[in-house]
Amino acid sequence: MSRSRSSWRESAARSWRRTGPNGRLVIGVLIVITIWWIGLDTVSVAGITVPWPLGLLVAAMGWARVGLSMRPMMTLVVLSFLFDLSANAPFGSYAIVALATYGVHAAAESALDLENDPLAKGLLPFVSLLAGLMVLWVLASSSAGYVARLTPLLLTGIATALAYGALSHVFQLGARPGVRAGRT
Repeated sequence: MSRSRSSWRESAARSWRRTGPNGRLVIGVLIVITIWWIGLDTVSVAGITVPWPLGLLVAAMGWARVGLSMRPMMTLVVLSFLFDLSANAPFGSYAIVALATYGVHAAAESALDLENDPLAKGLLPFVSLLAGLMVLWVLASSSAGYVARLTPLLLTGIATALAYGALSHVFQLGARPGVRAGRT
């Protein structure tokens, strides 16, 4: 039985390596939409609302690892409109949040030597997520006309960080979109 599981895993890993950046981008979009769709309905356990991750920020951090690229950025902008509509946020708010997260992550990725500094590599997702959450908090506070509560935002940030830890490999494009995987 374990032999069939390892065979299935090896087959899935080979298929993923053969999938180009455009296919990986489409798979990432489907994952973000699935996370968004499931998160539309609040989940409560023992009367406590379970925080739901922002799949848009998970994608922003994962896709930023290839550096600045128009296709992932435009995809984030298009996906952000779903979040604007479902959160009843001003149009473009989540685009600003996603692009801020993407920009911080991509800029740090290109400026830092992450291969030789494991501490920076480990902290970078949290720094870029924190930047995105700060932008979200400022936008939420300014559009509401009062200071937004931090506790729900921090809980959502923790859920998003956990989702990033579990899904980061799926959002690895492998190369800039339009370039064959394996060539950067």
